[in-house]
Amino acid sequence: MKLRWKGLNFFSEGKGVFCFLLAVSTLCSVIVSTPAYPRIWYIKADGTGDAPTIQAGVDSAAAGDTVFVGPGVYSDTMHVTVEGTVRAVNVHVQKDLALLGDPLTERPVIDGAVSYIGIFVENVDSMVVIGHLKLRRAESQL
Repeated sequence: MKLRWKGLNFFSEGKGVFCFLLAVSTLCSVIVSTPAYPRIWYIKADGTGDAPTIQAGVDSAAAGDTVFVGPGVYSDTMHVTVEGTVRAVNVHVQKDLALLGDPLTERPVIDGAVSYIGIFVENVDSMVVIGHLKLRRAESQL
């Protein structure tokens, strides 16, 4: 088989194999280096969203993603070591992301009735954006 472009025979003298491998490696590097776009994780109080809880959405999200919380009351807790003491926490964030309530509806409520901390943020590279959420009855502050 002969492949010619502007009079050059790409399969003569090993040039064809080199050009083919160069084209394949260039294509692969473009595909691999294409940046991923941030994802929006929708959380619903009844557990039917992209993740069953806010924490599951935060854990599933990658840095730069948004966890979008629908209206309702969220009271899930987990235990986290804070300054050497195990504390009950509603949401534990450890990566750069946005945690946002739906601004077009009633604010979602993070119910801290049995938590020490409503939203605990640690070890992030840049920042966490938190907005349009209502924290209720947590013993401590954000």
